Amino acid sequence: MQFIFHCTMLKLRYLKKFKKTLSSKTNYHNKCKP
Repeated sequence: MQFIFHCTMLKLRYLKKFKKTLSSKTNYHNKCKP
């Protein structure tokens, strides 16, 4: 549960700061894939 919550927070942060930056999305996926 904490892992999912942490990834949700990361996702929100990335969406706010880098809505159109593909590298941030890739970074998010790399960190949060189980």
